[in-house]
Amino acid sequence: MTYPNLFPYYRIVLLIALLLVTCKFTAYTQIPENSTDIQAKLAQSSTSTEQADLLLALSLHYLHKPGELPTDIDSAQFLLKQASIVSDKINYIQGKGTVLWLQGEIFHEQKQLDKARKKAQEALLYSQKNHLKEQEADSYMSLASFYSVEGEDLLKKINYYRSSVLLLESTQLRLKTAKALEYLGDLYSVKEDFDSSLFYLHKALTTFKAIKHKKIQGLYSLLGYVYGHKGNHVLSLKYGLLALKAAENAHDTSPQLFTIYHRIALSYYILHNNEAAYTFFEKAVDVATRYKDTAAITQIKINEITFLRRIKKTKESLAILHKLVTTYPPKEYSVKIAAYYTFAQLYMDEQMPAEAEKYINQLLAYRNTVSDLGTMGPFIYKATIRFYFEAAQYEKTYEYLNAYHAFLEGRESNKELMADKELYWSKTDSSTGKYLSALRHFQLYKTLTDSIHSEEKEKQLAALQLQYDLDNKEKDIQLLRKEGIIQNATLQKEKVTKNIVIGGSIMLLLLLGLSYNRYRLKQHSNLQLQIKQAEINEQNELLKKLLTEKEWLLKEIHHRVKNNLQIVISLLNTQSAYLNNEDALQAIRNSQHRMYAMSLIHQKLYQSENMASIDMHWYIQELVLYMQECFSIHNKIHFILDTDSIQIDVVQAVPLGLIVNEAVTNAIKYAFPDQKRGEVRISLKTTSPSLCQLTIKDNGIGLPAGLDIENTESLGMSLMRGLTQQLGGTFQVNSQNGVALQITFEINRELGHGGNQPI
Repeated sequence: MTYPNLFPYYRIVLLIALLLVTCKFTAYTQIPENSTDIQAKLAQSSTSTEQADLLLALSLHYLHKPGELPTDIDSAQFLLKQASIVSDKINYIQGKGTVLWLQGEIFHEQKQLDKARKKAQEALLYSQKNHLKEQEADSYMSLASFYSVEGEDLLKKINYYRSSVLLLESTQLRLKTAKALEYLGDLYSVKEDFDSSLFYLHKALTTFKAIKHKKIQGLYSLLGYVYGHKGNHVLSLKYGLLALKAAENAHDTSPQLFTIYHRIALSYYILHNNEAAYTFFEKAVDVATRYKDTAAITQIKINEITFLRRIKKTKESLAILHKLVTTYPPKEYSVKIAAYYTFAQLYMDEQMPAEAEKYINQLLAYRNTVSDLGTMGPFIYKATIRFYFEAAQYEKTYEYLNAYHAFLEGRESNKELMADKELYWSKTDSSTGKYLSALRHFQLYKTLTDSIHSEEKEKQLAALQLQYDLDNKEKDIQLLRKEGIIQNATLQKEKVTKNIVIGGSIMLLLLLGLSYNRYRLKQHSNLQLQIKQAEINEQNELLKKLLTEKEWLLKEIHHRVKNNLQIVISLLNTQSAYLNNEDALQAIRNSQHRMYAMSLIHQKLYQSENMASIDMHWYIQELVLYMQECFSIHNKIHFILDTDSIQIDVVQAVPLGLIVNEAVTNAIKYAFPDQKRGEVRISLKTTSPSLCQLTIKDNGIGLPAGLDIENTESLGMSLMRGLTQQLGGTFQVNSQNGVALQITFEINRELGHGGNQPI
């Protein structure tokens, strides 16, 4: 399943749940926070310079004291005044610069923003004039605090922090530098410049590790967030788990745990580990409830809705969403857009266009009033395009497709959104008779989805290679330690031997000569063994390389076969545009479905590490989703899948896939006439270690009365019988309360195990 098809299910959660909460950056991070320690040092200070520094530190402590009171601000002002008197008396340049900056911070805390800005600019000019790098960096960060994280304000904020980071990197203030780097990376993630964000975040991580700073759970969590937006969900999960480990080591029980648990849950959710995702969502709910965080509870409820929508429980989803917006009315425009988007999609799922249109109009109103939609743009365009496409208002569909295309300019790196857009464009062109254009957009869609898959594989391989390198380094270190012990033992032995030689007799000298000769022979033997070992290692590396090349070649063959089948499907689609005979058109569509069933097998083979067998659980799930999409049945027919994770070799997987394709096609086309609703159950189970049973049953109208199943001339029935014979199995059809098809066959275990086999 490609990421664009998943958009309705996870991107709403990812975009809303991972909204950044910006906080005021405490610049003077090298100052200790314990006022008792500062006061003790102040009492013992021996110089006026030291006294001024400690007074400034104590003033800053009261300014940023958690749960501060008005008296704390008064204390901060009093201490600052004392520091100013001392600094002026001895003409302490650095102290004067810090006094100016801290005066601006106090004005800011008192909401006197004009005075605060003026004092920050004054501190900046003073520090530049006197070459005070730390105070200049602090002044830049103070000026940045006057700007928001939207539009041009965000760019100014980033520029101020970049200037601050450049100054701090030339000082020895590594903790302050690391925190400034982390905050700058955070700002770039808001700007959606994720490459720059990762650059600064990794620099911050390196700096934190160099000074052995332990409280870096927030940085790890932010790295996971950025990698998630980059589409690398494996690394996103890795850094999320590192954040959790760091939080546990630091005994962190703050509300930050909600963000960590939530992001881990989202990573598991996107990677389809629903059990782990549910566990961490529950942990996040516990934290949000403990701190009475209604915004966090809202996020979890949105996740619950997403889960229910994934399993087609749209009515329950609508009930929860209505209750959610009533209990916790959204205030931020981004949360409102997400809610309207979800309402629109759910009502379209329920085929209630009139209700859906109300929310589509709300989304379009935001499109016309919000200057920079940012990450919320895809919500508006995707829901609007789907609405007008399903309403067959193709002019409107093209209008918003073009607008979506313009919106995505400059965001080409987000291949998931680009692929989603190309798929909708192909559908619209096909519906309006523009078959060549539809083919072109469909090919672009396939190219993008293949590229997404390839990049995901490369990222996973890179992560594995990184872990492999780290493991090897650890082994090398252990080996060097062992060699050092051996060398020390050898040196000690030689020292003892040397003492014996000096104090011994000629006999001892002869014995020493003999020992030395044996030592040389042993060295020679060891050298020969090392040469042999090197030759063996070289042969092993060659064999590994050949095996790797073979595996990549097999994957490339399956990839080419899949692509060729896709091209044939597209050519048949184009050919159908020039046919007026309905029977011929139907034959072409049936052929396309059969070819897709085969191409999906080859796609699974080159996407899997095991190229000899197919996991039929995922194969049947994706084949059924494809059939639903092709026949546009929406919620008319409900599919219930109960399949074990059975590995079947490609020789059996092809006929089995074709049988499922034929049976599902017949159920969709004939079991539920006149828009009748119904359900189709598909079961694939192992009845014994070597036997497998496929059951496909519908609750439709059943087979025509008097139909001789054994002698029917139906192509589909004949094909399924022939394919069953190819499987070496038994074929049974029952027409009571619908049609039930049952095939029992023996699993070919010889091809299913034993590595890659030729096709």
